[in-house]
Amino acid sequence: MFMIKFYVDDKSVGEALKRLAGIARNLEHAYVPNLEPKPNGKVRMAAADTMELFVKEVRKRRLAEFDAKMAREMAVSLGFSPTSYSYMLKGLVSQGVLKRTGTPQKMRYALKPEK
Repeated sequence: MFMIKFYVDDKSVGEALKRLAGIARNLEHAYVPNLEPKPNGKVRMAAADTMELFVKEVRKRRLAEFDAKMAREMAVSLGFSPTSYSYMLKGLVSQGVLKRTGTPQKMRYALKPEK
């Protein structure tokens, strides 16, 4: 048995899943942010882009406050590594986009109002 991982454009997902339906087992899918190759050939997002996507997700879900567990779920749903949530939280707090509330054992985060 082999595991094959490939990326498909949004408009081709349905066709790809139809073709794999009869032969693939444990078929899973996950959203990956649209990563276009840069002129130098690299396919990476800047840290600011990842944090911006994270803030948009928090606003989309209309969360007044959230904890680290919810932040991890949001990062994974956006297609990022499960460990990247802590990097995003630290960066957003240092930029002044998020504020910390609660105790160190039960830390909560809240978006500051937009200016």
